[in-house]
Amino acid sequence: MEKLRRISDYALSGLEIMKRKGVKMGLGTDLLGALHTRQSSEFELRSRVLPAIDILRSACAVNAELLGEEGRLGCVREGAWADLLVVDGDPLKDITVLGGAGERLAVIMSAGRFHKRTL
Repeated sequence: MEKLRRISDYALSGLEIMKRKGVKMGLGTDLLGALHTRQSSEFELRSRVLPAIDILRSACAVNAELLGEEGRLGCVREGAWADLLVVDGDPLKDITVLGGAGERLAVIMSAGRFHKRTL
């Protein structure tokens, strides 16, 4: 557990350094299997050192740019893949609304298909 705490501290300070140096940071995790449901905890972790708007840009526009998919991913426009969320709350004020197991997400759409729709 001590090793994990040290790694966590380094990861957060690394995010701060990259932000200061202007490094483009995408967002994603490598959690698989039973830990898959904890992927969205990355939003809360990053919020300890980064503004919510930067985290959201990382998850959307920056990821699209890093993948060479600007205009198709990470944006809402005609011809783009329809990956959309309807969130109960304002992630700019409280990024944790994107966390958990999706209980604050009323709609999840990926590639134009609904995966959750409770509205």
